[in-house]
Amino acid sequence: MTDLDIIIPVYNEHENIRGVLESLDRSVTTHFRVLICYDRDDDTTLPVARTYTPKRFAIEYIKNSWEGVHAAVMSGVRASHAPAVLVFPADDVFNASIIDGMYAKFAEGCDIVAASRFIRGGCMRGCPLLKAILVRVASFTLHQIAGIPVHDATSGFRLFSRKLLDTVQIESRQGFTYSIELLVKCHRLGGKIAELPALWFERTKSRSRFRVMRWLFPYLRWYFYAFATTFLRQGPDTVTVKRRAATNQDKDIERAFFDTFTEDKAYDVFDQRGYERIKGEFLKYFAPGPHVKVADFGCGTGAFTAQFRSYRCALTGVDISANSIAYASKRYPDVTFEVGDIERTRFPDETFDIVLLSGVLHHFMDFGAVMKEAYRVLKRGGVLLAYDPNRRNPIIWLFRDKASVFYQSKGVTENERPLLREEVERALASCGFVEQRVYSISGVTYRYVESNFAFIILPVYNVVDRIMDMKMLRTRFGSFLITYARKG
Repeated sequence: MTDLDIIIPVYNEHENIRGVLESLDRSVTTHFRVLICYDRDDDTTLPVARTYTPKRFAIEYIKNSWEGVHAAVMSGVRASHAPAVLVFPADDVFNASIIDGMYAKFAEGCDIVAASRFIRGGCMRGCPLLKAILVRVASFTLHQIAGIPVHDATSGFRLFSRKLLDTVQIESRQGFTYSIELLVKCHRLGGKIAELPALWFERTKSRSRFRVMRWLFPYLRWYFYAFATTFLRQGPDTVTVKRRAATNQDKDIERAFFDTFTEDKAYDVFDQRGYERIKGEFLKYFAPGPHVKVADFGCGTGAFTAQFRSYRCALTGVDISANSIAYASKRYPDVTFEVGDIERTRFPDETFDIVLLSGVLHHFMDFGAVMKEAYRVLKRGGVLLAYDPNRRNPIIWLFRDKASVFYQSKGVTENERPLLREEVERALASCGFVEQRVYSISGVTYRYVESNFAFIILPVYNVVDRIMDMKMLRTRFGSFLITYARKG
């Protein structure tokens, strides 16, 4: 079995890749494999790499599921199976000699081993001034003030244990931010972290793809996360971890939460203006009527399903909570409600004209199975419609994202998280829909939230969110994502 997988993300590294592979062949004695991760088949790295015949290791070529350095690394992580995974720069011919030492630290029980430029024996030379200042200040403050046990917190050259990668949900979506994310999450979990000195020299061949300003805010998120661990005593229970592989959702948590809603307490959080805002978007994509069969997956107590009763559609609501379904059936007797798992429903293929996913996708770490089930039960030409909280909305992120120090857990399940447009688009692309559109809106006003603090400021929030519904603001920062997809 391979002891170590070395991931090398590449983008036109034809001038560098042979030297990197030769240095690995010369210097690394650990049993390892190299995964070269690339965006496009015409990447100039590939023909050069394929002319090299390694003596000590095998090379596998992994085409990324989408483009960009983050995608390259994540594609490599998914393709890896070794107990340790190391991300290695595609232009680094200086540091192959420390890889055996990094693996030795892993064998001693470390979950992360960092290659550090800022300890004795390491260096960083030729770095652009702005980047150098940001990197040094961030690393110094994270080590000296936040207590992160490495002197170089921002480097992407790092080894990770399989245990850590299989435990922690990577939430980053840009650049090398996954690396600092895993570092600060490992620290919060109490994992063992070590570092070894490494050399770093500015590229002389090909262009660096490091984007300081574009990635600054994603980096800042994890920078403050580290301080929240130290000063706000945020514990291991606040770290977003991976769910069970079968469904990526703890269904017992969902049942327990929604079974608390009874005749005395329905799950009905929006006011009528809020419901009308979402319904207005949905009605752009279908004309309701008596012959239209509509399924609402994840219907809860039926509050959103009931918004379509006046159109005399053939309505069916499905939810995992028996108590919620009992309440909905009693309150809306003209609608068919049933208990069921929306990842695996009982309905035959091509049953419905419309499938609504009413605020349900963000209850899954991986909602691909839900979308595929919706696709299966839709008729040809049928439409899927969904709404979910948008992670790019500042207020949603502040109070509903676990990475925020102001996160409010009351009134939501442990499974919930705001979504990004890109992850919804990727899930849709894998299902076979012929048309799709994901965009954000605001003006979705609330009548009630569980948190006492949030309830106090709710009138202010509603006013602000209506202002945010101006096109120039909602396009990126709208509070809810609207998802539309049509089956061919």
